[in-house]
Amino acid sequence: MVIIAILTVGFGRVPQAPSELREWSQSARFPLALLNETVVIGAGFLVPVVLALWRVWVARDRAAVAIGLGLMGAVVPLTWTVGLVQGRLVYPIGTLSITDPAGLALVTTLWLGGAHMISLVLTAATTCLGVALVRTRRLRWLGVVGFAAAASQLLLAYAWLLPAAASAALLLPLCVFFAGVGVDLLRGRPETLTVPTSG
Repeated sequence: MVIIAILTVGFGRVPQAPSELREWSQSARFPLALLNETVVIGAGFLVPVVLALWRVWVARDRAAVAIGLGLMGAVVPLTWTVGLVQGRLVYPIGTLSITDPAGLALVTTLWLGGAHMISLVLTAATTCLGVALVRTRRLRWLGVVGFAAAASQLLLAYAWLLPAAASAALLLPLCVFFAGVGVDLLRGRPETLTVPTSG
Protein backbone atom coordinates (compact mmCIF):
# COMPACT_ATOMS: atom_id res chain seq x y z
CA MET A 1 0.00 0.00 0.00
CA VAL A 2 2.90 2.37 0.71
CA ILE A 3 4.25 1.70 -2.78
CA ILE A 4 0.84 2.47 -4.26
CA ALA A 5 0.72 5.74 -2.31
CA ILE A 6 4.15 6.75 -3.62
CA LEU A 7 3.23 5.85 -7.20
CA THR A 8 -0.03 7.81 -6.89
CA VAL A 9 2.02 10.93 -6.22
CA GLY A 10 4.35 9.92 -9.07
CA PHE A 11 1.77 9.99 -11.85
CA GLY A 12 -0.15 12.95 -10.44
CA ARG A 13 -3.75 13.88 -10.88
CA VAL A 14 -5.52 12.32 -13.86
CA PRO A 15 -6.45 14.97 -16.45
CA GLN A 16 -10.15 15.56 -16.97
CA ALA A 17 -9.82 16.71 -20.60
CA PRO A 18 -9.60 13.85 -23.14
CA SER A 19 -7.14 15.86 -25.23
CA GLU A 20 -4.62 15.84 -22.36
CA LEU A 21 -4.76 12.11 -21.65
CA ARG A 22 -2.28 11.01 -24.33
CA GLU A 23 0.49 13.32 -23.15
CA TRP A 24 -0.22 12.45 -19.51
CA SER A 25 -0.25 8.67 -20.06
CA GLN A 26 3.04 8.86 -21.94
CA SER A 27 4.78 11.08 -19.39
CA ALA A 28 3.49 8.94 -16.50
CA ARG A 29 4.08 5.62 -18.26
CA PHE A 30 6.63 4.26 -15.77
CA PRO A 31 4.69 4.95 -12.51
CA LEU A 32 1.46 3.76 -14.18
CA ALA A 33 3.14 0.49 -15.21
CA LEU A 34 4.56 -0.03 -11.70
CA LEU A 35 1.16 0.75 -10.19
CA ASN A 36 -0.46 -1.83 -12.44
CA GLU A 37 2.01 -4.57 -11.48
CA THR A 38 1.91 -3.71 -7.77
CA VAL A 39 -1.88 -3.65 -7.53
CA VAL A 40 -2.45 -6.84 -9.54
CA ILE A 41 0.21 -8.84 -7.67
CA GLY A 42 -0.74 -7.37 -4.30
CA ALA A 43 -4.39 -8.31 -4.77
CA GLY A 44 -3.40 -11.94 -5.11
CA PHE A 45 -1.91 -11.90 -1.61
CA LEU A 46 -5.34 -11.01 -0.21
CA VAL A 47 -6.58 -14.55 -0.92
CA PRO A 48 -4.41 -16.35 1.68
CA VAL A 49 -4.83 -13.41 4.07
CA VAL A 50 -8.63 -13.69 4.00
CA LEU A 51 -8.48 -17.45 4.53
CA ALA A 52 -5.99 -17.09 7.38
CA LEU A 53 -8.04 -14.38 9.08
CA TRP A 54 -11.15 -16.54 9.02
CA ARG A 55 -9.16 -19.21 10.86
CA VAL A 56 -7.59 -16.80 13.38
CA TRP A 57 -10.52 -14.46 14.00
CA VAL A 58 -12.93 -17.03 15.40
CA ALA A 59 -15.40 -14.37 16.45
CA ARG A 60 -18.61 -14.37 18.42
CA ASP A 61 -19.84 -11.77 15.96
CA ARG A 62 -19.52 -14.18 13.04
CA ALA A 63 -21.84 -12.21 10.78
CA ALA A 64 -19.69 -9.05 10.76
CA VAL A 65 -16.47 -11.01 10.27
CA ALA A 66 -17.98 -13.19 7.53
CA ILE A 67 -19.36 -10.19 5.63
CA GLY A 68 -16.16 -8.18 6.08
CA LEU A 69 -13.86 -10.97 4.93
CA GLY A 70 -16.25 -11.91 2.13
CA LEU A 71 -16.16 -8.35 0.83
CA MET A 72 -12.39 -8.29 1.22
CA GLY A 73 -12.19 -11.44 -0.88
CA ALA A 74 -14.44 -9.84 -3.52
CA VAL A 75 -11.85 -7.07 -3.89
CA VAL A 76 -9.46 -9.55 -5.54
CA PRO A 77 -11.32 -10.22 -8.82
CA LEU A 78 -12.46 -6.60 -8.94
CA THR A 79 -8.85 -5.42 -8.67
CA TRP A 80 -7.66 -7.85 -11.34
CA THR A 81 -10.38 -6.66 -13.70
CA VAL A 82 -9.58 -3.00 -13.08
CA GLY A 83 -5.87 -3.77 -13.46
CA LEU A 84 -6.59 -5.34 -16.85
CA VAL A 85 -8.31 -2.13 -17.94
CA GLN A 86 -5.72 0.23 -16.46
CA GLY A 87 -2.92 -1.74 -18.12
CA ARG A 88 -4.18 -0.66 -21.52
CA LEU A 89 -2.84 2.82 -20.76
CA VAL A 90 0.73 1.50 -20.78
CA TYR A 91 0.82 -1.99 -22.31
CA PRO A 92 -0.09 -2.55 -25.98
CA ILE A 93 -1.47 -5.88 -27.15
CA GLY A 94 0.89 -6.80 -29.96
CA THR A 95 0.74 -3.88 -32.37
CA LEU A 96 -2.57 -2.67 -30.96
CA SER A 97 -2.45 0.30 -28.61
CA ILE A 98 -4.90 2.95 -27.53
CA THR A 99 -3.68 6.42 -28.43
CA ASP A 100 -6.74 8.37 -29.58
CA PRO A 101 -8.43 10.70 -27.06
CA ALA A 102 -11.77 8.86 -27.18
CA GLY A 103 -10.18 5.48 -26.51
CA LEU A 104 -7.99 6.84 -23.72
CA ALA A 105 -11.00 8.56 -22.17
CA LEU A 106 -12.94 5.28 -22.20
CA VAL A 107 -10.08 3.34 -20.59
CA THR A 108 -9.49 6.06 -18.01
CA THR A 109 -13.15 6.34 -17.01
CA LEU A 110 -13.44 2.54 -16.71
CA TRP A 111 -10.28 2.49 -14.60
CA LEU A 112 -11.39 5.29 -12.28
CA GLY A 113 -14.91 3.88 -12.11
CA GLY A 114 -13.52 0.48 -11.16
CA ALA A 115 -11.24 2.04 -8.55
CA HIS A 116 -14.30 3.87 -7.20
CA MET A 117 -16.10 0.54 -6.78
CA ILE A 118 -13.08 -1.09 -5.09
CA SER A 119 -12.85 1.78 -2.59
CA LEU A 120 -16.54 1.46 -1.75
CA VAL A 121 -16.22 -2.31 -1.24
CA LEU A 122 -13.17 -1.73 0.98
CA THR A 123 -15.20 0.86 2.91
CA ALA A 124 -17.88 -1.73 3.62
CA ALA A 125 -15.33 -4.46 4.40
CA THR A 126 -13.29 -2.43 6.88
CA THR A 127 -16.47 -1.11 8.51
CA CYS A 128 -17.76 -4.65 9.12
CA LEU A 129 -14.39 -5.81 10.44
CA GLY A 130 -14.16 -2.69 12.58
CA VAL A 131 -17.57 -3.48 14.13
CA ALA A 132 -16.38 -6.98 15.02
CA LEU A 133 -12.97 -5.93 16.34
CA VAL A 134 -13.84 -2.78 18.27
CA ARG A 135 -16.02 -4.82 20.62
CA THR A 136 -13.10 -7.01 21.66
CA ARG A 137 -10.40 -6.48 24.27
CA ARG A 138 -7.34 -7.61 22.38
CA LEU A 139 -7.97 -5.99 19.00
CA ARG A 140 -10.08 -2.96 19.90
CA TRP A 141 -7.34 -0.67 18.59
CA LEU A 142 -7.41 -2.43 15.22
CA GLY A 143 -11.18 -1.97 15.07
CA VAL A 144 -10.71 1.79 15.49
CA VAL A 145 -8.10 1.76 12.72
CA GLY A 146 -10.60 -0.17 10.60
CA PHE A 147 -13.14 2.63 10.99
CA ALA A 148 -10.47 5.18 10.03
CA ALA A 149 -9.60 3.09 6.98
CA ALA A 150 -13.27 2.91 6.03
CA ALA A 151 -13.64 6.70 6.24
CA SER A 152 -10.49 7.26 4.18
CA GLN A 153 -11.60 4.76 1.53
CA LEU A 154 -14.96 6.48 1.26
CA LEU A 155 -13.17 9.73 0.45
CA LEU A 156 -10.74 7.93 -1.86
CA ALA A 157 -13.67 6.61 -3.87
CA TYR A 158 -13.74 10.08 -5.41
CA ALA A 159 -10.00 10.26 -6.06
CA TRP A 160 -10.41 12.13 -9.35
CA LEU A 161 -11.60 15.14 -7.35
CA LEU A 162 -8.55 15.12 -5.07
CA PRO A 163 -4.92 16.14 -5.48
CA ALA A 164 -2.55 13.19 -5.88
CA ALA A 165 -0.89 13.89 -2.53
CA ALA A 166 -4.27 13.78 -0.76
CA SER A 167 -5.13 10.47 -2.43
CA ALA A 168 -1.80 9.04 -1.31
CA ALA A 169 -2.35 10.25 2.27
CA LEU A 170 -5.81 8.64 2.35
CA LEU A 171 -4.19 5.26 1.71
CA LEU A 172 -2.24 5.42 4.98
CA PRO A 173 -5.05 4.28 7.36
CA LEU A 174 -5.56 1.19 5.19
CA CYS A 175 -1.79 0.59 5.29
CA VAL A 176 -1.89 0.69 9.10
CA PHE A 177 -4.92 -1.63 9.16
CA PHE A 178 -3.24 -4.24 6.95
CA ALA A 179 -0.03 -3.91 8.99
CA GLY A 180 -2.03 -4.63 12.15
CA VAL A 181 -3.67 -7.58 10.44
CA GLY A 182 -0.24 -8.89 9.50
CA VAL A 183 1.04 -8.57 13.06
CA ASP A 184 -1.98 -10.48 14.37
CA LEU A 185 -1.50 -13.22 11.79
CA LEU A 186 2.14 -13.60 12.81
CA ARG A 187 0.94 -14.55 16.26
CA GLY A 188 -0.19 -17.68 14.50
CA ARG A 189 -2.76 -19.09 16.88
CA PRO A 190 -6.57 -19.04 16.65
CA GLU A 191 -8.23 -17.05 19.39
CA THR A 192 -11.84 -16.27 20.09
CA LEU A 193 -12.53 -12.54 19.93
CA THR A 194 -14.63 -12.45 23.07
CA VAL A 195 -16.87 -9.49 23.61
CA PRO A 196 -16.20 -7.86 27.01
CA THR A 197 -18.99 -8.11 29.53
CA SER A 198 -19.87 -5.57 32.18
CA GLY A 199 -19.08 -6.30 35.78
